[in-house]
Amino acid sequence: MKKLWEIIKDIFFVLVVIAMCGMIIAVSKGYRPSIGGYQLLRVLTHSMSPAIEENALIIIKEVPQGEIQVGDIITFVSDDPDMMGFYNTHRVNSIEINQETGEKRYITKGDKNTSVDLYPVSYEQIAGKLYYKVPFGQIVGQAIAALTNQKVYFFVVMLPLMLCFVSYIWQIFKLMVFDDKKEGEEHEEA
Repeated sequence: MKKLWEIIKDIFFVLVVIAMCGMIIAVSKGYRPSIGGYQLLRVLTHSMSPAIEENALIIIKEVPQGEIQVGDIITFVSDDPDMMGFYNTHRVNSIEINQETGEKRYITKGDKNTSVDLYPVSYEQIAGKLYYKVPFGQIVGQAIAALTNQKVYFFVVMLPLMLCFVSYIWQIFKLMVFDDKKEGEEHEEA
């Protein structure tokens, strides 16, 4: 029973490592995982200073359209060609309603910017509303920014993960093969 428990623990660990690697690869490909409607993001520019500094970590939450009001900070996929479809986090400056369709369009502006954004935002573009600004997130954000260097990322993240993975595969192999041989030898001696 103890052997079975060890094998289950090791398999679980390997699955967790594989899931983490998958998440890392997904994030590097532009997919933004959401857990229960919450996302952890790093702010890349100073356009929201002083409310949110560059490299700060924030948590956004998916919210119904009716909960977005003037003054809220939202994260959205920008239509701005300079943003190339990336997330942008700005404050809702005003809300316009199309009289014919009734559709709301959000006019946004970075706190540090002098003018509003050129491209209005529809609700479908909104990833979420600012839920929480992570304390000391700027320090963590700067460390994450360092990980964007492929060499640093490989040595700090991928190499240790691969070594752990290989180590656990070896342990599972050892448990399955060498323990079976020991049991066979014990039966021969008896």
